[in-house]
Amino acid sequence: MTDLMPPAPSVEHLTTIFRRISKGDIRIPAFQRRLVWNEGQVISLLESVYRGFPIGSILLWSVRTEVLREARFEYELFPVTQPSFPTHYVLDGLQRLSSLYGVFQFNVSTSDPRLDIMFNVRDRIFLHTATMDLLDKPYCIPVSALLDPREMLRHQAQLLRLPQGDELVDRLIELQSSFQDYMVPIVTISRTDIPAVVEIFERINNTGTRLDTVDFMRAVTWSNDFDLNGRLDEVNDKLEEINFSLSEQALIKLLGIELNKEPLPDDLLTLRDENSKRLNDSVSLLFERLCLVAAYFKSRLNIYSSEYVPYEGQLLVIYKAVKAANNDMGKLPDTLISWYWAVGFNESLRGKPDHYVARAVRSIDDLLAGKVRGVEPRLDLKAINLLERRFIQGKALSASVAGLFAHAGAKSLFTGVTIPVESYMTEFSGFHFQSILPRADIEESLEQAHPSSKIIANVFLADNFMPVKNDGLIELLNAQAPNEEALGSQFLDSECVAMIRSGRFREFLERRAELMISAAARLIARG
Repeated sequence: MTDLMPPAPSVEHLTTIFRRISKGDIRIPAFQRRLVWNEGQVISLLESVYRGFPIGSILLWSVRTEVLREARFEYELFPVTQPSFPTHYVLDGLQRLSSLYGVFQFNVSTSDPRLDIMFNVRDRIFLHTATMDLLDKPYCIPVSALLDPREMLRHQAQLLRLPQGDELVDRLIELQSSFQDYMVPIVTISRTDIPAVVEIFERINNTGTRLDTVDFMRAVTWSNDFDLNGRLDEVNDKLEEINFSLSEQALIKLLGIELNKEPLPDDLLTLRDENSKRLNDSVSLLFERLCLVAAYFKSRLNIYSSEYVPYEGQLLVIYKAVKAANNDMGKLPDTLISWYWAVGFNESLRGKPDHYVARAVRSIDDLLAGKVRGVEPRLDLKAINLLERRFIQGKALSASVAGLFAHAGAKSLFTGVTIPVESYMTEFSGFHFQSILPRADIEESLEQAHPSSKIIANVFLADNFMPVKNDGLIELLNAQAPNEEALGSQFLDSECVAMIRSGRFREFLERRAELMISAAARLIARG
């Protein structure tokens, strides 16, 4: 019957909520973030309470057993107490709750310097201690003193010695009353099924930090024989050695695929039902298979780092393909490579929801046959995209363009020597890719402002041993053109050089964009 109970709304005095926190009846689960608010946000919240404005509801989850691990922070937000059940986890409203509690418990339960807030009773304003003027000090009362009777008496006595002391004391008592009388809406859910709790949260919390299913999984307690976080840390430590570390979100989804689950919230949450032996064995298989995937990226895609894999979905699909082939890398079709590059150049997975990616993972055969709409292995890139978009670290199109240089065996425009792929595909850095034309020429030729000269059609792969500064390449091209082979390896030709020499910069950029697109089309067709 418990699972059928709707959320229970209530209204509680702020001081009652503080007592519940102090007793350990309200606790912080591990998926919650540390306090990220700054002093200004904390003060704004205090002002809202002081003026009687609503600050929103707090969402709690009532549990009778230890369902979630608890968070630990550099500055503890709530007192560290031995858990007793039933208890309540904060699902939504932690920033507000921890700010209020922390201000009133400053130097008691927390020492976070952001929460050292004062109230100037003369000017009736909140301020941070660090901004307090020495002349105002006699009028400034720590907010933490408001709920401490002895401290209140001490500060009242001090205020009475000041001019208009009676009025100042009245203001202090008014301030105290505003917090003692303030009531906060509390919504408590008592369901025991985790998927339902996640869904309730997602429906209620339309703003702020969205509760991620993977974060929830990291927080739930597992068996004594399986520690999800510990095992994933082990995997990532090993992956770092081969320059292929992944996010925890990606690892959990990959673990789900390893256990024949879909990379979707409801399916991933069922991992907790698996026995510890199967989970531990699957994590070991996950690492072994990821090593094969990393080797595949290096040998077939010239990608030496996970930094160059822009979409999690690309990784999930290739992992599923390797699993389906039972680790026989020779069985992986060339269309998988075509699909990978098409998704990157077309930015096909940008902003796509989980179920979209799950469908791609589920339908490997249809995907590679071009039957899954929106992610077909064909090029939709247009020249205008390369004229308008900047080369930015971490972006899908930029990562794909970097791969284009790697597959072309890019040679130094200064020496004609092939630039080793591992020298620039091991770390995604803009340093490796420099501008041909300066920004002023870009803006004049395209007749629009640009924040950077690194639009994609204008970048070239710089020789690590001869970093380009100022107009070094332009001077070289004006003096003597590199050989055709070196030019071609960087998607340039004699026509491009002639356009640069004659100042026809827009024509040059358009010509360069077309050469890049032709190379991308060949890469996708070749697979």
